[in-house]
Amino acid sequence: MPTGAYGQETTEAIYAQLAERAEAILRNGWSVVAEATFSTERERTRIERCAEAAGVPFLGIWLDAEPATLRSRLAQRRGDVSDADANVLEGQLQRGAGPISWVRINAEDDLDRIVRAVRLPSR
Repeated sequence: MPTGAYGQETTEAIYAQLAERAEAILRNGWSVVAEATFSTERERTRIERCAEAAGVPFLGIWLDAEPATLRSRLAQRRGDVSDADANVLEGQLQRGAGPISWVRINAEDDLDRIVRAVRLPSR
């Protein structure tokens, strides 16, 4: 994607569309997995409100990893659907995520433990 694709205006439009679609699907009785960075409190609150508006429970999962791990994983990616590069990651790390009320899972753990934690999260 072009450099401007990660600007605030584009990001806002994408997250608005994601929330709109998620809410519509929920209102039609289906489950939704909304997978995105959700790197701001505003983005997280918006997706939570979709479930609230549809009258269904919401479970937010936040995967934690150290910056060095994120950098290493980014460098190893090949053929991934995301085109976010090191500059995007560094910007996210500098901005921080703010307060996170979602279930936090250690994404540095082995894959089996991560999957179990996502399937059976403890609040």
